[in-house]
Amino acid sequence: MAVKPRRSAVVVDVGGVKVGGNHPIVVQSMTNTDTVDVPSTVNQVMALARAGSELVRVTVNTEQAAAAVHGGADYLVVGTIYDSASHPGHTGAGAGLVREAAKLGRPVIAIGGVTTERAAELRDAGAYGIATISAAWRARDPAAATLALLAPWLEAA
Repeated sequence: MAVKPRRSAVVVDVGGVKVGGNHPIVVQSMTNTDTVDVPSTVNQVMALARAGSELVRVTVNTEQAAAAVHGGADYLVVGTIYDSASHPGHTGAGAGLVREAAKLGRPVIAIGGVTTERAAELRDAGAYGIATISAAWRARDPAAATLALLAPWLEAA
């Protein structure tokens, strides 16, 4: 069986773990605890790290969850911001969740229903960045779509 060559990707540094480019694939996990329950969430993060996870994601989908984790987080990924096909049954919280999370003093990455039309609103709400699947994945030109998604941050730089 022939090995398909990897496509080129931008390198992202997530807390010292390099993702993308020619870096090796990393083991990632996500907690399934209620983030407001800090002891249970911390225990699960530690168990996943001991099991070999190099990145452990924690859901921060309410103001209470954001307040519970902000002390130990390097950054916050908050969502679902807008209704999203990849998160059925989760009603979008709106850009206000980004605004509230940004008050905690950590970089905020907004996820869930992010489109080029909504990116500027999220930047204006205090998002450090965005995470998206459909807006880039389903685009005719994923590179152009990615640049359009990043435009509000590039224009501000």
